[in-house]
Amino acid sequence: MYWKVRRYTPKELLKLYGLHIALIVSVAINLCLLVTRPNLAKTVSPEVKADFDAFARKVTNHILDTSYITYEAATMSLMSPESGELTPPVVRILQQQQQLPRDMSELKATAKTYMAQRRVSAVRIDEVNQKEMDGRGLVPVEVVGVVAVHSAEEADPGPVHFRFRYLIGMRPGTTTPTVANFQDLSPPAR
Repeated sequence: MYWKVRRYTPKELLKLYGLHIALIVSVAINLCLLVTRPNLAKTVSPEVKADFDAFARKVTNHILDTSYITYEAATMSLMSPESGELTPPVVRILQQQQQLPRDMSELKATAKTYMAQRRVSAVRIDEVNQKEMDGRGLVPVEVVGVVAVHSAEEADPGPVHFRFRYLIGMRPGTTTPTVANFQDLSPPAR
């Protein structure tokens, strides 16, 4: 008995195995989509995203606020231990960088100096970028903008660009956002 070897043309192969090939391609594409889909546990709802955006803007305004009218209230809202916008480690970091006063007497003295200088500031936030939630439940948020300070006694240095990166999470036991980490990525002043 002899075996007959038959040669198939591509057209005949497509007729015979076309459905099988389409099925294999479809399964391969679906597997790729399944592997690369975002983790649903790490996604942030649109409402929380909007809250974090507004919160990041508010914290940035409070950090950069050197207006004699609002400086004291803005700084207190950042530093308050029980309801402050910053966690205690972040407050200590900003105090070491001399962006926040070390105690109440320094806060009062700085406010008095700003009052004497009639110092005002304006903050313009150009963009707020949020990333995906990390493994600890914190959302990285980057805020970019410009701050301008004017004083009756000092020369106007012009606008200063800033870039801050926050890790924002929820305060334990509440639904209040708080800044768990802060990085100043601002370009050096010219």
